[in-house]
Amino acid sequence: MPNKVCLIYQPLGLGDILWVQQIVDTIISDGYVVYYPVGNVYYDIVSSYIKKKNLIWVKETDEFPLKQYYGQLNFHQTENELYVPLSYADRYIPNASVMISKYYFLSIPIGDYRKHFSIERNYERENMLVKTYNLSEDYIIINNAFGTEVQERNIKVQTNLKVHRMNIQQDQENGFHIFDWITALENAKEIHTVETSLALLVDKYCHNNQIYLYEKRKEFEENTFYKNINLVFRNSNWVYEN
Repeated sequence: MPNKVCLIYQPLGLGDILWVQQIVDTIISDGYVVYYPVGNVYYDIVSSYIKKKNLIWVKETDEFPLKQYYGQLNFHQTENELYVPLSYADRYIPNASVMISKYYFLSIPIGDYRKHFSIERNYERENMLVKTYNLSEDYIIINNAFGTEVQERNIKVQTNLKVHRMNIQQDQENGFHIFDWITALENAKEIHTVETSLALLVDKYCHNNQIYLYEKRKEFEENTFYKNINLVFRNSNWVYEN
């Protein structure tokens, strides 16, 4: 075992995994090797596309240091061990939003999270997705879905342009995953998406588009939008829809 080891508990969802990379970098800068277990649904893409020195992606079912603490609510720290239950941060900081509580929990200043993850892009796969879905000229991308266990919000857009509604099952059948969408997102005329992991990719990569963000809730649920996204998204092009 390395001299100083940290274990992160935040296996889901993909948006949270991207969001906490500044926390990971801060812990690494303190001299730790960080073991980061993720759910099987995300392991292949994060381990292949996001690589950092002293960050070790593992599956939750693997063996890894400090596993005896994994999934526990309580924070654990000794001279050479650190277990950080980020998934439970909002229980420690109940007045903060779920995303923000992860930083307040560790007293880490919130910066521009986009600078703390770099995706090793596969342009061949990205271009194949564009070709498969015929995404050329002016088109609009709509994403209704959010959550690892998929839920949907109905998004209606009035337009004369070509519209592609993202469909996770269709992508799976065609062998695509979320990181394959980056070129298509960059070139879209408009993007309409629920606040989910895709929105973080739009936030990072889409600077010449019209981009619209919708709260991830059912139509009848209370609007808590600005509490959830405060201090998160950084792209000045966002239009926040109800």
